[in-house]
Amino acid sequence: MEPDHASEINSLQQELNAARQMTFKMMSASGEVGDTLQFLKSTFATKTFEELAAVSLDYLAASGYQSCLLFQGIDGPKFFTLNVNDEMIDRIFLSKHIDEGRIWEAHGRIIINFEHSSLLINNPPQDDTKRGELRDTLAILMDGIEAKVKNILLAGQTDEARNVKNAFFSLMTHELKTPLNPIIGFSTHLSRKLKDELNERDLKAINSIRDNGEHMLRLLEDILVVTKLRNNELIIHKASTDISSIVSEAVTFLEEFAEKCNVSVNFDPVEDLIASVDGHRLLDSFIGLLSNGIKYSEGKTVNIVCSLDVHPDHENIKVTFQDTGRGIAEDNQVKVFHHFSERDNPATEKKRSYGISLFLINEIIQLHDGQIILESRLGEGSCFTVTIPMQ
Repeated sequence: MEPDHASEINSLQQELNAARQMTFKMMSASGEVGDTLQFLKSTFATKTFEELAAVSLDYLAASGYQSCLLFQGIDGPKFFTLNVNDEMIDRIFLSKHIDEGRIWEAHGRIIINFEHSSLLINNPPQDDTKRGELRDTLAILMDGIEAKVKNILLAGQTDEARNVKNAFFSLMTHELKTPLNPIIGFSTHLSRKLKDELNERDLKAINSIRDNGEHMLRLLEDILVVTKLRNNELIIHKASTDISSIVSEAVTFLEEFAEKCNVSVNFDPVEDLIASVDGHRLLDSFIGLLSNGIKYSEGKTVNIVCSLDVHPDHENIKVTFQDTGRGIAEDNQVKVFHHFSERDNPATEKKRSYGISLFLINEIIQLHDGQIILESRLGEGSCFTVTIPMQ
């Protein structure tokens, strides 16, 4: 699970705001508000150490100072300077004195040290008063830079944690799918070959192995899709498709499941309802919606209707899945589209649904510029309406 960095980000934002206010106040007295505002704006907009160093060093160079910066990154120190000729000397000097205190002067140089950032000024003013004013100014500016460094470090840690998690999910799903495929294949083969030789109890056990294997395989596929959604990596391949044909395919796929549940599925195809969709993704969505309707309508019916919804400036295709099950309480209707809801939880139901979860269905419909609406009353069933723009 990714760590919750909300409080840390809020704290960093407060530090940035405090540094900005102090800088505004000080620079207002010296008439340098315009340059400082531009510097702060550029600094706060940076996202990497390289960008932050470039903005800071350019600003100091424009003010007439030869400077270099040292940031403590996740993978070690990062040194930046515009003075290429003395880069090695400045790096050694700055690294040697980063533990000398917040403000340190020696050999005609000034060093400002913070926990994750240090600044070296090679040519400070010789006048004591002007040099003192510069030290105060640099301390305030470095306070803002330090807060930004922490922000970049935190973002890097979050990205690293996300990448590790995604790599784990990919590896886990691959490793688990490898043994699942032969389990499903052999159990299906045994069920067909020994159907007339085994007693009902043994045959049921073999079918249970197959069903549970298929269910786990679907869960693994869901994990992969969720990971791709979070990383904006889920690709939708759209093509002109008859929506009724996709619904018919879903009905055929779940024919055996409907018979087991003693549910009648009523659907009359409607021709010429063409939309630009990813047929594979939409089929998964329709299978998920229909299988839920069948599961919750045991001994009853599920009605599917395709229709054209005409507006003055556009036309939509509507597909409704109306079941006659127990319905969903009003306060739970929004929750069914969350990542994990009771309606998708096999541990709470005797019969498992087929297809993907309602959360993924909702996300896939939105990727098609459509929407899904739920209407339900306890004891009267539920109606899921999918709306997709017509081609």
